[in-house]
Amino acid sequence: ITIGSAGKSFAVTGHKIGFAYGPKHLIKPLKLLHEYSTSRCSTPLQEAIAIAYEHEYEHLNQPSSFLKQFATSLQAKRDLIANMLSEVQMNAVIPEGGYYVTVDIRKIAKRVNFTSEEGETKDTKFVNWLSKTQV
Repeated sequence: ITIGSAGKSFAVTGHKIGFAYGPKHLIKPLKLLHEYSTSRCSTPLQEAIAIAYEHEYEHLNQPSSFLKQFATSLQAKRDLIANMLSEVQMNAVIPEGGYYVTVDIRKIAKRVNFTSEEGETKDTKFVNWLSKTQV
């Protein structure tokens, strides 16, 4: 079964729309599960996403492909943020896909005091400290 998220593919994560493709005997139970776990999905949005995927299929690996440009753009941004974090001794876990970069703050946490910040966890306290100090 192939499952995809249009929200992630086209950077419209607020729109919860996706697809599943596979053998009928496996897709049928998924359709049943979907019917009982969601309330509705906008028909115009479904049409728009279908058109977007059709366009991408026709233009894949061409300069006019949003997905190709988007992947290249995300990789450049990922590399930039990873280098910036490395310069301040914060190591990034380099993702192979997705929007998020996870950061190891253990080294910098030894050098700054953020224990008095609000939050239940170290990462929350650290982010609150960063936002106040504007480092």
